[in-house]
Amino acid sequence: MDKNRAGRHQRLSTYLTSLAFITFAGIGSLLLQSCDRGLPHSLLRDIEWEKSDGQAASRTVDGSVKAVEKALTASPELYQGTTVSGDWHSKLDDAKNKLANSEGNNRKLTELSHRDRASSQAEVRRLLAEARTLRESAISEAKSVEENVSKWQSFSADPKAAMAAIEKNVRSIEATDFGTLSGTVEKAEKDWPAKKADLDGRFTALKNIEKAAEAKWDGAGELKAQVSGQKLAGPELARLVSLDQDLTRDHASLTSGVQQLSDLSEQLYLSWDKILADLEISRFGRDNIYRERIRTVRTRVLDLATNRSETADEERWISVPEPAYRSVENTIGMTIAHKDAGRYDSEASNSPQPPAFAYIASPEAGSNRYGYWTHSGGQTFWSFLPEYLVLRELLRSHDYRPIQVAEYRGYTAARANGKTYYGGSSNSGAATRTPTYGTHGSFTAKNYSTSRYVQSGGFRNSAYASNRDHAGFSGFTSPRTEAPQSGIRSPSGSAGKRFGSGASPSSGRRFGRAGGVGRSFGRRR
Repeated sequence: MDKNRAGRHQRLSTYLTSLAFITFAGIGSLLLQSCDRGLPHSLLRDIEWEKSDGQAASRTVDGSVKAVEKALTASPELYQGTTVSGDWHSKLDDAKNKLANSEGNNRKLTELSHRDRASSQAEVRRLLAEARTLRESAISEAKSVEENVSKWQSFSADPKAAMAAIEKNVRSIEATDFGTLSGTVEKAEKDWPAKKADLDGRFTALKNIEKAAEAKWDGAGELKAQVSGQKLAGPELARLVSLDQDLTRDHASLTSGVQQLSDLSEQLYLSWDKILADLEISRFGRDNIYRERIRTVRTRVLDLATNRSETADEERWISVPEPAYRSVENTIGMTIAHKDAGRYDSEASNSPQPPAFAYIASPEAGSNRYGYWTHSGGQTFWSFLPEYLVLRELLRSHDYRPIQVAEYRGYTAARANGKTYYGGSSNSGAATRTPTYGTHGSFTAKNYSTSRYVQSGGFRNSAYASNRDHAGFSGFTSPRTEAPQSGIRSPSGSAGKRFGSGASPSSGRRFGRAGGVGRSFGRRR
């Protein structure tokens, strides 16, 4: 009996040990699952889409390869004495290699989707981006070869028609309106002397493209004589195709260059600020949707000599990647991008800063076209000129508090050290510093108290958290039903805020006469 009882105890002990192991293993598995909830739905979807796109790309590249081989076999005499056949085969081989590498990425992506671990997100995104780039490059390369083969065939069959099309391209180049562009550039150079050398260089480069195109056309006299209606082949056909490609490229470069130079000249007359007005995280299935509400304030110089300008603003929600959202999480109410008049958009600053500070002159300079430093009651503070009071209001809100010289010096010192300036002052008896600007600053808590970020508890760590419940605070309210937006519209859009009779508080601000884009101000007094 004792031996039987001991055996039963041993078996029971073994059973309980096994049960405990299974239980702990199950708990461990659940804990791992809770810590790694799986890939977002959007990434799983993108993996499937990329797989499907990869299969379609394979069919496209195969089709191009077959079309090229068929053309080369059907008319080998067209390419005799040239190197194009070898060049085309090399490019097609390169396209097939890129496609094979893209397919390799897709296999890795399929494995990661089966594992379905949230920790794989960065790797999935990298593989997706790489697969897309390879796939698109492969298709582009294969289609380019196919198009070149087709051009050789059509130019050989009807060289006179090909030459006529080339001449039409030349006439379009010669018809470029350099007169209007010259006037635009000259005015910009006069108003913004610092940009004269760059604008001159760009204008000269465009003129050189025109001269080079004309020289290529004039130098094709022998080729023009050979185009008598019969078929061309070999080196003569190669020269005709090359002339067409060169002049087509020149025409495209000239057209885009003229537009770019005109746009750059226009950008010099525009200053703009992008202010982070709100943040929001919402859910879509497994996915987090990260959004920023950006208020864009634009001021256009109408007449530099008289300091006449117009200002308008607009607000839009935009969806952003999580890293972009996290990078600005502490900067609500601040300018997160700014461009001065007299600069190109590409020269904009993306360093967060308190709104309106970018328009202030140094105390040593004393003033600029936006305002001046003044002294009153023993204090030195910045005053905006009447012409820019609308700008000040849009940037700083209607309860504007003058910017003290000490505050501005703190801002310039922080920027010189590569730091973001949040302002504020030290609390008495404590080592902490209460910020003025940014997500947890007093300026933001007061002026953005009705934001979605606040309503979701975003200010709970702020020293001013209780202030958001006070009556009388002003803010910018975003309708809860608004759908996500993907970009920022131009000032002439319908989303800007308006002041005046009949204005809708939620429609955005706009200044000036009825139907106008902005408010224009008179001469500086």
